[in-house]
Amino acid sequence: MIHITGPVARLTICSLCLIATTAQADSSASDHASDSDVTLDQKIDVSGHNYTWTVEHTRNAPLVEIRFDHFRVDTFTAPDKRVRDQWEFDLTNKNSFGNKPGVCTATPAKHNTGLLKNQPFEFTIRVCPTGAPKGRGQIRFRFADGTEQTIETYLPVAETFFAKNASLIGLGGLFGLYLLFKTIQNLFRRKKSIPTT
Repeated sequence: MIHITGPVARLTICSLCLIATTAQADSSASDHASDSDVTLDQKIDVSGHNYTWTVEHTRNAPLVEIRFDHFRVDTFTAPDKRVRDQWEFDLTNKNSFGNKPGVCTATPAKHNTGLLKNQPFEFTIRVCPTGAPKGRGQIRFRFADGTEQTIETYLPVAETFFAKNASLIGLGGLFGLYLLFKTIQNLFRRKKSIPTT
C-alpha cells in the first residue's frame, strides 16, 4: 500500500477541497430573467431529479410554445390538472436509461389560445432514476405574434468527458504527484550522499 505524507498529503487535501468547492459552486436552484417580457423562476429539489419552473410574461400576444432540450427526462407535465387539460406536453426520447438527448415542447390544446399576460404557468420535468448532471441550458418561448425569447436556466444535461472520468483523472493526478514527490526526494538523497572534497 502506498502511504503519501508530507507535501504530497497537503497537496492531496487541497485538491480534494478545491474539487468539493467547485462541485458546490453551482448550487443555485432559482433563475430570474432580466431585460425580457418573460419572467422565469426555477426550483430543483434536493434529489436533483425534479425541476419545476413558473413562467409569466407581460406581452399582449399570448405565449403559444415552450421548448427546451433535455437529457434522461422521463416525465414532462404540469402539476395543476387544469393546466394539463389546456396544454399538450410532448417529450421526445423519453426513456430511463438512454443516452440520447431529447426535446420538451409545450403547446396550447386546440381549445386554448395560449398563456395570457400576467398569468403564472407552472410546468415540471422529472429525470429518470439513472440521473443526469445539472448544467446551463436555454428555454425558448414563442408568442402568437411570432416573437421568440430565450432564457438561460438549469437543465439536465449530458455528462462531460471530465465528469465521466473524474475519478480516474483524480487518481492519475494524485499518483503523478506522488511520483514527482518521490523523484525529488530521491534527487535530494543522492545529492546528500555525494561526498564533498
